[in-house]
Amino acid sequence: ERAWVGLEEGAADSGVRRLPAETPAEFTARVVARVDADRDAAARLLAVYQRARFGSGPVTAEDVDTARAAVEALRLSWDGRPAAGRGAAS
Repeated sequence: ERAWVGLEEGAADSGVRRLPAETPAEFTARVVARVDADRDAAARLLAVYQRARFGSGPVTAEDVDTARAAVEALRLSWDGRPAAGRGAAS
């Protein structure tokens, strides 16, 4: 959950804020569409966040590793430039 909050804070710092009625999935899609970001990493982080936040099972060490790797991949890919002209693949 902290990794997700960090993503939201990083997006807010770059001018992209989560809208009050926006789901985490909608927010992720909007952020990835707006800036050059690793789409697969965003999807992995979202999946782990949703399991941790809304699932009934415990957060595993693998979940933590997945979240950390996804955040690092996003950090490396997210340079804040608009996504215009970018291909569908990241």
